[in-house]
Amino acid sequence: KIYIYEDGLVRFATERYSPNPRYFKDRLMHLTNYSVNKKSEKFKKNTNAADDGVGSKWSVRALKAYLAERGVQWGPIWADIKDVIIKAVISCEAVVASKVAMYVKHRNTCFELYGCDVLLTSSFTPYLLEINVMPALSCSSPLDRKIKSSVVTELLNLIGLQQYDRETYQEQEEYLKRRKLLGFESSLISRRDSMRSINNNSMLLSHKETKVVWEDLETCHLDIIRDSEDELRRRGGFERAFPTKDTGRCYSALFEKPRFSNTLLAEWEALKHGKTPPQKAQLYNWLKGAAPFPFGVRKCHPFPPPPGAISKDVLASRI
Repeated sequence: KIYIYEDGLVRFATERYSPNPRYFKDRLMHLTNYSVNKKSEKFKKNTNAADDGVGSKWSVRALKAYLAERGVQWGPIWADIKDVIIKAVISCEAVVASKVAMYVKHRNTCFELYGCDVLLTSSFTPYLLEINVMPALSCSSPLDRKIKSSVVTELLNLIGLQQYDRETYQEQEEYLKRRKLLGFESSLISRRDSMRSINNNSMLLSHKETKVVWEDLETCHLDIIRDSEDELRRRGGFERAFPTKDTGRCYSALFEKPRFSNTLLAEWEALKHGKTPPQKAQLYNWLKGAAPFPFGVRKCHPFPPPPGAISKDVLASRI
């Protein structure tokens, strides 16, 4: 899932832009970095968070208000910015997912905060300059402190870190290794079995089934939907950019490898916001805990032994 904070920092160069080649090396014209422009005599430092919309650094909200006063609609600009960011994140999703499968032991204990530098042209076309995997959170002004502290505070509320039993996880991992060593992995663990431990990231990310059949969902899949809805209630100043009713299906074709969890949430958003979903009232009652899932669901157990499988104790004794 991709969230974008509704506010941010807008930086201005201290020299007016010119395409003249004689100014190509003028860093104060072509860079907006604070570390560069603070050396300029024209740099106006923010000294009060309430003095927004003046000086060399504004908030996104101040820019939005400034443009609105001049008859420029912010909605299309913001939509284009989100489009650029969504595509950039999706372009590296396969690499990130592989690392998550290798190093993250539980799907609810992983998040990352990126800083996206976007350049707006005179026609308000956004260009992505870079994505910082370690965005600067130091505060050089009261405005920085106001925005960045809000981002970090609401980020920690949004992610909702959950505890998990490390010992149980390690036992499950060892159990799978033993089954694979003894040759049971390929013959006894079906595709459905391999996806049932939904809390195990490597299992979730390697699942190849991407078609959502609501009647075939299991409790572990409903956990993904519940977690998603819980995040939305905790999002605060964050806006979910993907998946939503508008972006869930739209960007699915851009993924290098389709994943069931992505498809599940995209289809869920489409179902939830559909014009006349037949079970809409039941869905919301289910989310409130007041009704069962309207499509029916099978119970999901982590690592269930397939019919005829040798028990864990027997495997241990064979080793």
